[in-house]
Formats: sequence, structure tokens, C-alpha cells
Amino acid sequence: MSIVAICPACQTENPGSLLLCQKCQASLIGVPRQESASSPEADAPSLPQQPPVSEVPPIPTADEISAAQVFHTHDAMLKQIRSWAMWSLGLGAVHLFTSGFLSAPWGILLILVGLASFFFQSSSMFVIYAATLSWAALSNLTSFQIGWAAFALYQFYLVYQIIKQYRFFSVTEQEYHRIVTSAPSKTKHAPRFFPWFASLFGCSSILGFALVIGAVIVMVIGSGNSAEIPDYFGFLEGLTVNFGILGVALGLASLLSKYNRKALAILGLAGGALTVVLELVLSNLP
Repeated sequence: MSIVAICPACQTENPGSLLLCQKCQASLIGVPRQESASSPEADAPSLPQQPPVSEVPPIPTADEISAAQVFHTHDAMLKQIRSWAMWSLGLGAVHLFTSGFLSAPWGILLILVGLASFFFQSSSMFVIYAATLSWAALSNLTSFQIGWAAFALYQFYLVYQIIKQYRFFSVTEQEYHRIVTSAPSKTKHAPRFFPWFASLFGCSSILGFALVIGAVIVMVIGSGNSAEIPDYFGFLEGLTVNFGILGVALGLASLLSKYNRKALAILGLAGGALTVVLELVLSNLP
């Protein structure tokens, strides 16, 4: 007697141990298992019937248990990414609406990260979260205010936890793609786009930063050191630095996840890191 699962999509008869239809790849999780209608026992002489008992589901195999754990963990990862998306969008909006108190460029970065979380549903997004939160913690720590410095230590602890999540979810994601060959496209966007976006943000950040600083120097020299720098220059400077953070984050995510086009990832990482270093140097000049 063999146990089978009938695919609800194409009605193909599959062995009961499978979680995906071997013909159309549809999920068989939750599909009731039953005896095969073509089993040899079907034509055998009938035997005295046993008293009716409640149907007991077949005991799952080790592969079924492992696959079920992979699906459960992958769903947990997607929930975490959606949670990060909502929090990033919310905090980004708060920064924009309170730009006199909080940083508007930082709000733009948070909104970009939040929107990306809906499009790139991959474990590599956790590298983005860790990198951006590290920059926020470093900025708070270098403010040399006790309250913000204490908060920065808590942020670094969160970064450590996020990195652990990335390492765990990246293994799960590999197993998920091994089991599900026709995975949703949102889980496959990151390898294709992250290296390109890394180079875009990294290179544009260093170029934009150089243009902003160059324009300020020209204004100061042209006015004999008496020029009043417009406020929007500070906004542009912050925006280019945050683009550099995205270049670093995307480059790191691409390299750690072993995506193709490593040269683009390294270029974005280098350009973004150079922008951040220059910002730290200039901000600490007397």
C-alpha cells in the first residue's frame, strides 16, 4: 500500500513524502495524504473489516520535517523584512516632518530602505539594516552627549543581533531556493540589482560630496571669507553622505552574499566609504 498526495492544481498523483508537485511544482503542504487507488491491494479479496477508527495522518519523514522548518523560517524572515519596511517608512516620515529637529537626509535614507524592503525580499536586506543602523550609532556616539552615547551602545547591540539574523536567514534562504525552484521573483531581485545600485550610490556620493564642498570653498574664497553658506548646502552634504552609506551597505551585502559583479560591489563600497571618511574628517576639523 502506498501513500500519495493529489496535486490540487494539476491532479497529478505524487508520493506522499513530497512537499512540491513533481509535475507543476505546486505546494503539497496541507494536502491530505491518501492510499493510492492503483495499489495492488485494491484488487485483493476483501478481508473482515476492523472496527472503524479515526484516520491517523502519516508520520512525516525527515526530509518533510526539514523542508517544513525551512518554509517556516523563510516565512519568519519575510515577516521581519516587512516589519523593517514599515518601521523605516514611519521613522523616515517623522524625520522629514520634523526636519528642524531631526535630520531630513536621514529620513530620505530610511524611506529608501523601507521601499527597498518591499522589492528585495532577501536575507541580504539584513546587511542593509545593520550598515545603516551602524552609521546612526556612530553618529550618536560621536555627538559626545551622554544620553545619545548610551543610545548608541544599544544600537550597536541591535546591529550585532541583526548580523546574527543575517547569517541564520542566509542559510535558510539557500535551502529554500534549493527546494523551491520556482520561487517568487521578489526573492531573486537582490543578486541582480544590488551590485549595480552599490556602484551607483557609492560613486554618486563621492562625486556629489566633492561638488558640494568645492562649491562651498569657491563661495568662501570669492567673498573673502565673509560668505554666509545657505542652509540647503548642509542638506545636500547630508544627502551625499547618506548615499555613501547606501553604497557601503549595498556593496557589503553583495560581497557577503557572494553575488556576481564583485567589481561593481567593491567600487560602490570604496566610493561610499571614502565619502563617509571625508565627512568624519571635515566634521572634526577645528
